[in-house]
Amino acid sequence: MKDQLDVNNSFVEGKIDSFDMDSASIVLNDGQKISWPKDKLPPKVKVGSIIYVKAIDEKLNITEQEQVSKSILNKLLGNN
Repeated sequence: MKDQLDVNNSFVEGKIDSFDMDSASIVLNDGQKISWPKDKLPPKVKVGSIIYVKAIDEKLNITEQEQVSKSILNKLLGNN
């Protein structure tokens, strides 16, 4: 699914490994583990959920951010 989300492959696939009080442990597809604030995760994720992480340059303007967001939503909803 990652390849379908972004033709530039700039997303990294991860799997929710565990939760603690304030964060989630995410195992990325290359085996690295990262800690992510629970309040920054999509709703209803649970241990075992597959998520996609993307780094966005702080200088990315609002129009580009909206375009990225719409592209992700359309792909997830099956809209082409």
